[in-house]
Amino acid sequence: MQAQRPGDILIVDADEAFSAQATQTLAQQGHMVMTCRTGAEARRHLERMPYDAVLCGWRLPDEEGIHFCEFVKGQPEMPHVAVALLIDATADDMWVAKLYIGSQDGQSNLGPDELILRSAHMQEVAARVQALLHVRRYRQEIDNALETLMSVAEGVEEQDRRARGHCKRLSIMCIELGAVLGLSEWELTALERAAYLHDIGKVAIPGAIISKVDSLTPREMEIIKNHCVLGEKLCRPRADFFHPRHL
Repeated sequence: MQAQRPGDILIVDADEAFSAQATQTLAQQGHMVMTCRTGAEARRHLERMPYDAVLCGWRLPDEEGIHFCEFVKGQPEMPHVAVALLIDATADDMWVAKLYIGSQDGQSNLGPDELILRSAHMQEVAARVQALLHVRRYRQEIDNALETLMSVAEGVEEQDRRARGHCKRLSIMCIELGAVLGLSEWELTALERAAYLHDIGKVAIPGAIISKVDSLTPREMEIIKNHCVLGEKLCRPRADFFHPRHL
């Protein structure tokens, strides 16, 4: 995990008293804080700057906070922005809990990362924000690790002209099969990643064996068969990027 650095925080809320207190507390901890009142203003801020985390009011003057949250989470150029909804103690707690749990069940990744009571002590709010930044950076590290592994898988294909494009073709076929089977979005994504990386263990196999045109010797065949074991060992430290909470 990378060392924590101060984050860039956007507070979207019509409660000016809360925004002022939160801004002061977070700024004292080194965070850069920008505030606005409406979803429309917040969209303009996000277009200009990639914030690390967004604290969004449950109800904004121009839209529901959950709708703004879904907007942020649905933007491909904002894959790691963490979002917390600010709620009042008088909110429908059962409905809020259901919403929060529903966003974490692996079926949707458009829900908030955190719920923060507006009545909470400001030090608790700051601690929640720090946790949001941890979540964001953890997701970045997972994506970076996955990107590295996929680059390695593509490099393996370069050792054998016959295999070029094989990982991509297989991942496409797996997605099509999974769709026919009715798999959920996160299951399809996990299946696509697994298909793309299924031959990554060949990185430890000598290129002369992989590219060999003639029949393999029994010893060479045993080495080739072992690539799936090697691939599992290579991917195991980052196996959590297949978990639905990261998809």
